[in-house]
Parts: sequence; C-alpha cells; structure tokens
Amino acid sequence: MNRNAEARVTRTRGYAWLMALLFFVSLVTWSVSSPVGSSPDEDVHLAALYCAAGRADCSLDVGRPFACFARDSRISGDCVSITDDRMPTAGQFAIDDYPSLYPRVMSGFLGDTVGRSTTNIRLVNSLLAVGLLIASFMTCRRDHRAPVLLGWAAAALPLTMFMIASVNPNAWTVIGVAALWGPLLGMWLEDGLTWERTTVVLVAALMIVGSRTEGVLLIGIVFACVVAYGFRDVRRGKSLVGIALAGAGLVAALVQASREMPTTDGGRPLWQTLIMGAATPFESLGGGHYFPAQLGWLDTPIPPVAAALGLCVFFGLTFVGLGRMDRPKAAALVTFWLLFLGAAGLSWIVKYPIPLQPRYFLPLLTVVAGLALLPTAAGKLPLLTKTQLGLVAVALGIVNALGLLYLCLRFVTGIPGESTVVPGPYYPGPSDLFSAGTPDWWLGYVSPFVTWLIGTLAYTTAMLLVMRYVYMPRSAIPAQEVSDA
Repeated sequence: MNRNAEARVTRTRGYAWLMALLFFVSLVTWSVSSPVGSSPDEDVHLAALYCAAGRADCSLDVGRPFACFARDSRISGDCVSITDDRMPTAGQFAIDDYPSLYPRVMSGFLGDTVGRSTTNIRLVNSLLAVGLLIASFMTCRRDHRAPVLLGWAAAALPLTMFMIASVNPNAWTVIGVAALWGPLLGMWLEDGLTWERTTVVLVAALMIVGSRTEGVLLIGIVFACVVAYGFRDVRRGKSLVGIALAGAGLVAALVQASREMPTTDGGRPLWQTLIMGAATPFESLGGGHYFPAQLGWLDTPIPPVAAALGLCVFFGLTFVGLGRMDRPKAAALVTFWLLFLGAAGLSWIVKYPIPLQPRYFLPLLTVVAGLALLPTAAGKLPLLTKTQLGLVAVALGIVNALGLLYLCLRFVTGIPGESTVVPGPYYPGPSDLFSAGTPDWWLGYVSPFVTWLIGTLAYTTAMLLVMRYVYMPRSAIPAQEVSDA
C-alpha cells in the first residue's frame, strides 16, 4: 500500500470515529430529553423488559392507562410519578405480540429504578445505532460509502432520532434497515464473503426480525432491491436464486399477514382501501415524517420551518441522485416503490382499525435515498458542490435543533396550542427553555438548555463532517467515484 492509499485509509477511519462520537453525543441528548413513557407504547415495551428479566408477574391482563401526558402537548412531564419506582405499575403490563428477541436482549440492561432502566435502554440503543452504522459504513464497497452516508443523513431527522433514542423496539428496526442495505449490496455484487461484512448483515437482519413483526417484509424489500440493482452484474444463476429467495420471503410475509386480512375497511371497497394505504408512504416521506405532531405520542409539534427544510433536504438529495440514472438504478428504484406501495396498501388493511403511523415505514427512508445516490454502472457517482453540501449540513442542523428544542419544551414546560398574546399557534424558542429550569423527572446531568445546546452543536458538526467526507478532493477520490461532470 503506497503512502497516498495509507493516508486515505487513515483519514477515512478518522472521519468515521469522529462522526460516530459526535452522533452518539447527539443521540444521548435525545435520550435524556423526555421522561419515562414518552415514546409510543413505551409503557408496554418497558414492562415487557421486566417480564423477560423475570422481575415481574406478567400474567396480568388488566386495563392499561396511557401516560399521564399522552396526546396533550400542554401537559408537561411533571405528572410522571414512576421514575424512582423499582418497577412499572401493574396497569402497564399487557399482552404483547412483538418478537421476543428485543426484550430478551435489552432486559439485561435494566437498572434499579424505572428511570434508570429507561435511560440505560435508550443509551444502549444509541450506542448500537452508532456502532452498527459505522460498521456498515466501513464494510460497504468504497464507491458506496458516500451514498450510505448521504442516505442516512437525509433520514436522520427528528422522528428518526427520537425513535432510535427510545425504549420502543422500532429503534432496532430503523437501525437494522439503515445498516443492512449497503453491506448486503456489496456482498451481492462481489464474489466471496468477508467475515466483517457477513457479520454486519447478520446482526442487522436479526435486529430487524427480532424487533417488529413486519421485519421479514422489510428485509424482503431491501433484498429485492439489491437483486434488481445487481442483476446485470452477477452470474445468471446467482440472480435467479436471489429472485427466488426474495420472492419466497415476500410471499411468506404476505401469507402470514393475510390470515387476518378483512375484505373491506369500514364499509369501503377493497380497492379503495388499497389506494388509501398506498398513500401512507408519502406521508412517511413527507408530511408524517416532518410536519407537526409526530414526536412523543403523536402529540409534539415541530415548527413548519423544520418541515420545509427537512423536505428540501430529503427530496433535494434524492433528485440529485436521480440525475445520474441507468438501468440498474432504475430497476432497483422501481422495485422499491412497487413493493413499498404494495406493502403499505396491505398494511392499511391488516392494521385497520388502528391508524397507520409514519414510523412503520420510517426504516425504509434511508434505503430509497441511498439507492437514488448510488453510482451508475459506468462508475459515475452523483456529486454535489461544496456549497450545496454545506447548505445541506446547515439545514439538517437547524431541523435537528428545532426538533430537540420542541421535544425538551414539550416535556419540561408543555407547549400551549395558542398564544396568549396574539391569535394563532404559539412557537416558543430557546429562551423559554433557558428560563424553564430543570424538572424533577429530568434524566440528564446538566440542565435542559445546556443539553439542547450540546446536542445541537454535536449533530451539526457531525453533519458537516459527513458532507466533508462526501466532498473529498478529486485527487483523493477513487477513480471509479469520479464523474466526468
């Protein structure tokens, strides 16, 4: 290895570790900024951990009260009374049909109190996210690293950060899908297996299927996209085997889901129900992912400016990637959208009458953005200018700052729906958090304002480093990554 290659490897590892540290610090601030029970159904999921650890009687099937602050952003977290209890109350134990792997593994990190257990689980999930995503980045093909980073950055916005830094099993699904597709694509395109890449793929797949019941379907969609992208570059026999495996997995998932599938939805014809379900992914990619009332128990608003910036970043990066199109990328993206829309339509039927939530499709956001940004078969990688990447990093920093600010304010002071001074919605600012003080439920060691400031600086710096890596001087970019634009 010559000196230039050694320097490039050292620089890449340095970027990876520094990005990992800053991203973990940012996730830690999200972990401590909301009280026990703040994520959807967190009371049940936390109780399931105590059941798996054998520390509670799980035969109880009693009425389940929601969190005291749930579904009303005006109520702060001061009403929480179980932070210092040794275990959740009896009313929080309910029959749960989630896969057992998540509670079995995470029950090993329970603490002496409910508050300590919640903090431990959130921090462990944050550490898993950082570790697995960095492992995914390092085991990708070299010309796929920039798309993996940009795909993750495009989706690493308030709802993603909130779900990862929570007790909800959805955290594992988001982490697993984001870490799976890059190494899996490299494994499919190249002959032979490496133990590092194989380990990342297996761990990510286990996290996906061990966290939510739709995990097999998500893996099937990712694998089908990988096969479609690499169909022309691998042996015909390998491609046919891949198609058969992806098809078998998807059919198995659909058969399992269809056992309880009704033929109508509240009196609507089946075709109309499918159309309504097909619209849900667009809510996940747009309104449902960025617009108000999606954090917490779907009750925590985000300012419209954050929604606008988030949409601009996600669709801006995606359309830049679409500017470099060839048949493999087109095949992968068409496969993704066909399966995505079909899965959403089916999910709308199966989940009815429970409304679909954007977080159900959240894990696939990194995949669609990353696929669009992949290089073409000729080795042409979509490149953005230094100014464009800088603007992306700043926009992501602003969106994260506003999301974390409103999460803190929602549980520290509560957010009134209307202003008491002028008519219309009320949007508090950092000064409101600065003057609020530290509530009794607070899980961090520094004040809410300092926590928000640390999280904002860490996340923004991490995004600047991501964009700096993507915008490497052409002399430092491998030949196959340089376009002729």
